Amino acid sequence: MKQNLVNEVHGEGYLYEYDLKVKHSDKNNTDFISGKISLATDEDCQNIVEYHFVYVTPVYSKSGKQNPNFGLLKNIIDSGKDKTVMGAGKENALKLRVDGTVGLNDFWSARDEQIVSLIRNEASFVNQATNLNEDLKKRNTFKTDFVITGTFRKEADEERSIPEHLVVKGATFNSFSKALLPVSYVVYNPNAIDYFESLDADASNPAFTKVWGNICSQEFVTKIETKSAFGEDLVEERTTTRKEYVITGAQSDCYEWDSEDTLLASELKQAMSNRELHLAEVKKNFDDYQASKGATNGANAAVNVAAGGFNF
Repeated sequence: MKQNLVNEVHGEGYLYEYDLKVKHSDKNNTDFISGKISLATDEDCQNIVEYHFVYVTPVYSKSGKQNPNFGLLKNIIDSGKDKTVMGAGKENALKLRVDGTVGLNDFWSARDEQIVSLIRNEASFVNQATNLNEDLKKRNTFKTDFVITGTFRKEADEERSIPEHLVVKGATFNSFSKALLPVSYVVYNPNAIDYFESLDADASNPAFTKVWGNICSQEFVTKIETKSAFGEDLVEERTTTRKEYVITGAQSDCYEWDSEDTLLASELKQAMSNRELHLAEVKKNFDDYQASKGATNGANAAVNVAAGGFNF
């Protein structure tokens, strides 16, 4: 497997809002900050992208040096809402730059009785910015090595102003642990749609390449009108959020498949097996938590890697 697997996200924008908390780890005897911040990456504050912080400590564990990420996040918490778009307006909001990776939030849904995996941006570094990039497309970017295992077209949704597009299924990897991260990206450019379909990638014959693009997260309001038999019609508004990782480019030639220099089929199988074990642990942790509260749940997460194909 490639030693330098590509998995990067970059965000620039105005601090829109945040949900951060200072906690204490008894195991490591240290405070830490976890939670998320949202950046408005455009000047109209319509594209709101979230970045998650899992475990930010005051000092780095290996070097013992001060962690500037902790200090900045702590200042955000201490300022209340005075430095956010929602609390004080864009003109008073902090300008921030965030770097991190594409990740997954895996959890057991008791309602659906299954594992749910939501794509998200996992932040590693945050810095205060004096100026933001004038090119809006460079304020909300991702770039990952990507194993493609299938594509399918989605028809246009005129009601939501969504044109026809292509969903590209597959997986990227955690650049440090090499953990498999099943994700789907979308493509709107007609030439790009033709390109990805021409790869003929599927679960038995994947394609491995590098892709990049923009992270789009916007709210859309749909009006629903119900005619009345008498009097005024009923007009209701439904707000939905569309979050997409939109591919805008790919390297000209795919990596060689099933190669020691890139990715062996056996390594992908092992990564799939490791992911199933991870998901089983997620379910076990949920069951243990429920048991600690006196609740029970009869469903079990099975470890099951499909033979003969790379079905994520």
